[in-house]
Formats: sequence, C-alpha cells, structure tokens
Amino acid sequence: MVEEVGPAWAGAALKRLGTIHPDSGLLTTEVTVYAVHLDYAPDTGHVEGITGAAQVWVSASGMPQLIGSGAITDAMTLAALALAVCAR
Repeated sequence: MVEEVGPAWAGAALKRLGTIHPDSGLLTTEVTVYAVHLDYAPDTGHVEGITGAAQVWVSASGMPQLIGSGAITDAMTLAALALAVCAR
C-alpha cells in the first residue's frame, strides 16, 4: 500500500471493501480493495515512472465530476469506487 499511497495511511484502520477481478476472461488475478480514512490529503507528488500517471487525492464528493468528465477511465479505479459506494 505504501507504493500506491505513500506512508500517510500508516497506523490508520483499514476496512476491507471486497475483491476485484481485473480481467476474469483472461486472468485469475484477484485484487482486494481496502478503504482508509485520512483527515488530510497528503501531497506525495508521486508520478508513475512508466506511464507518467500522477497521484492525485480527491474527495469522495469530487469523484462524480471526474468520472463524468472522462478524467477517470481506469476500470480498476471505477470498480474500487463502486465497492466504496456500496459499503456506505
């Protein structure tokens, strides 16, 4: 998890939301999705080396606009968000 979100979550309680199968027609890979509550949005400035994707922290209320505008199209991100919405 540190690789994805940095050390900000250390010590925070994790809540298991469920699992995602990224490509069930091709792979047997299973990814477990967790939620963690932080009182602040850490500014890690992390940029993925291969893809150039930048880590951006967004509030739950800001997600619909980003999805609707096409800024978020990654299937795993959308599936994780669906699990989070269902867990509310």
